[in-house]
Amino acid sequence: MVGIETAILALLGLMNLAAIGFLAHWIRMHLDQGLNDIDEKLAIAIKTLIDKLMAGEMSDFEPPNAIQVAIGDFIRSIAHQKMNTINATVTERDAGDNLCPLNRVHDNYKPPFLTEWTWHAEEKQSAEDRPRQSVS
Repeated sequence: MVGIETAILALLGLMNLAAIGFLAHWIRMHLDQGLNDIDEKLAIAIKTLIDKLMAGEMSDFEPPNAIQVAIGDFIRSIAHQKMNTINATVTERDAGDNLCPLNRVHDNYKPPFLTEWTWHAEEKQSAEDRPRQSVS
């Protein structure tokens, strides 16, 4: 009895593997065919574009109107202004030559989003001695 059931399960497993293999082969075949179609269409489009450029057929463009020129000049002036502007900030350093955050007002400053915080390794206190802050 057990031998027949095992043989049936083995046969079903082999049929499953065969179906998966056939499906993988079918998907690969269709993907290859689709990629070849895309490759042919792209090659034709590039060849047509190059032929038109070489023949001078693509030189007939409508000139930009006054509004388009004004928008282009506006964007160009903003880009030129941004390229010449450098926002530099000086970062403070503490006595140990470590970088300090820009919003640090004094040595006892603790960010509101942290409940327990120390700025320097030498200022460390135990958790019992450190005052707790409420998160608002």
